[in-house]
Amino acid sequence: MVLAYAAGSLLFPTAPTPWLLAAVNRRLLPVFLVANLLTGAVNLGMDTMGAGDGVAWGVITGYLGVLCGVALGLDAAALRFAKKRDKAD
Repeated sequence: MVLAYAAGSLLFPTAPTPWLLAAVNRRLLPVFLVANLLTGAVNLGMDTMGAGDGVAWGVITGYLGVLCGVALGLDAAALRFAKKRDKAD
């Protein structure tokens, strides 16, 4: 998979980076910290080893949804702040 991505980036060097991936890359530390907190909350809040398939899929879907929302929200807030700062200058 990584090799295919690297080959694609060599063949198409001007391909745009997806918005979500760029947001995660720009705000990696806060997203990582939220992911660790969510992991702890899930592990404390439910019996993960005894959960059924449907429950596990629901937890993973919610977990990823929250992480994507945090990454996009932090990125949007930083962009708004940068625009306000530029207008003030």
